[in-house]
Amino acid sequence: MAEVSKSSVIQELITENEHGQRLDNLLLKKCKGVPKSHVYRIVRSGEVRVNGRRTAVSYRLQIGDVVRIPPMRTAQVEQEVVDGAALKAQLPVVYEDEGLLIV
Repeated sequence: MAEVSKSSVIQELITENEHGQRLDNLLLKKCKGVPKSHVYRIVRSGEVRVNGRRTAVSYRLQIGDVVRIPPMRTAQVEQEVVDGAALKAQLPVVYEDEGLLIV
């Protein structure tokens, strides 16, 4: 399975594993990090081709089809790393009973 590149076109040959799958589902699986709306837009504009022809997103892939996937930038999720020790705080308890806690 080829990775989507932001610099070159990918030609993907459909095998038994992808046979019968819809084109949009294949692209969403291959293009992780690309918004769904962008995938549908590139199919409608003709950038994605199956066997050299424009195809609808509902097209069912056949064994031996060649899917042209254009270069795309994928979103990279940046996760903020928070040190667990920084979250711990020593707060003085001023008052505590069954229904109230004052810190």
